[in-house]
Amino acid sequence: MKNKILNSFGLKKNNSKIDGIHFITAFPKSGSSFISLVISDLLGYPIRDLIYSHFREQDIYLPELNKYLNQNIVSKHHTLATEPNIDILKENNIHPIILIRNLADVVISLRDHIVKTLKWPHFEVPLDFDQWNDKDQFNFLIEMAIPWYIFFYVSWRKVEKENKLRTKFICYEEFNQRPLEVFKQIFVHYNLNIDEDKILASMNNVKSMSKNKNRLNKGIIDRSSKLLTVDQINKIHDYTKFYPNIDFEPIL
Repeated sequence: MKNKILNSFGLKKNNSKIDGIHFITAFPKSGSSFISLVISDLLGYPIRDLIYSHFREQDIYLPELNKYLNQNIVSKHHTLATEPNIDILKENNIHPIILIRNLADVVISLRDHIVKTLKWPHFEVPLDFDQWNDKDQFNFLIEMAIPWYIFFYVSWRKVEKENKLRTKFICYEEFNQRPLEVFKQIFVHYNLNIDEDKILASMNNVKSMSKNKNRLNKGIIDRSSKLLTVDQINKIHDYTKFYPNIDFEPIL
């Protein structure tokens, strides 16, 4: 039955096992909503949460995951590579896609998001944040948000280096420029060969959704070069010096 379903979507199964849970963990503001929606649309798998709350997205919530162990789902969160999370992923044969993005550009997109909501799970947003000038907003986010992004990135690079899980890193910048090629890489990671026309059709389906659903942002690369000062960009780079054995080039 499973092969019949796959064939109906123009999919071909490789010899390797297809994961029931297609898990994406991402930098916030790195295109994870669009990517997960395309995967869901193409495979016909629903998107489900594996967390207790979106204000606790750093941790997989085992009781929630247990609901879907015998199902095919797509799940995307901003999950750190902590030992408990890695143990859960290994135990359940889940091989994550990891989405990353240039840190300076993240600051710009994050500001655009937070001024609308005044909420964020990793720090308390001042109630008058939306009234601050650009420089103060960006300084605040560099101080408060970037350390968490460094934690996320370092934790997953260590998993990759130590070969604890089969992982696949995807750069937002590459996806922005070559989305079809990146989706092909993602499906290879999932042990699936998928016709290009099927991928393109699902991409168009998601693009046609309302912005509230597909959450497409400006998608402009290197906005930070025009909006951040040299000192601000240098401050972002300074956070990486504490991890000399980690290659930060993909996010700087």
